[in-house]
Amino acid sequence: MKKQLLTLAFLPVLFAGIYGQAKPQPKPETQKDDTNQSELETFQGRSGSVIIKSYNNSGSITMRGGVLDFSVTELKDASAASLKIKGVLIELTPNDKYASSSRIFLEYKEIDGLLKGIEYIKKVDKTITVLENFEATYKTKDGLGLTVFNDSGNTLSLSVRVGRIGAKTVFAELVKLDEIYAIIQTAKTKLDELK
Repeated sequence: MKKQLLTLAFLPVLFAGIYGQAKPQPKPETQKDDTNQSELETFQGRSGSVIIKSYNNSGSITMRGGVLDFSVTELKDASAASLKIKGVLIELTPNDKYASSSRIFLEYKEIDGLLKGIEYIKKVDKTITVLENFEATYKTKDGLGLTVFNDSGNTLSLSVRVGRIGAKTVFAELVKLDEIYAIIQTAKTKLDELK
């Protein structure tokens, strides 16, 4: 009886060993996937260097739910003048005094695409679909999302989402899209002046 109990107790261990070896084991993660990082995240992640950040406020827009602030921004590695990035920092500060703000970095190389995207979505209307409601959205790599949408009365409105994790969203009349366009265009002109 004792021998049978030992045999029965040993069988699960034996089968676990056999099946455990046959099953491929997952490989440990050795590298972090940086494909979704913005230039700013990659640059600020550099170690062993002094990073110099300079910026100018480019404008603010008050919307329902918060304020959008735009700043022309340049980051340089003090040890190598050729290592630098530039773009526009966009920060959304909610009206709720207890809520944290959310910010994104609009890379310089994304600005032309954003301006074209704004030109397109500000012209959309009910004729783009046979369905009752629609949304037209343009997104940037770091998490700026601009959406034009209609309501049940077919009035067009704008939503602006800033951030990826913990993103904040504000709303406004469609005319605010023209203000965003003008500020981004002015910021691009300023960035073009940087050597």
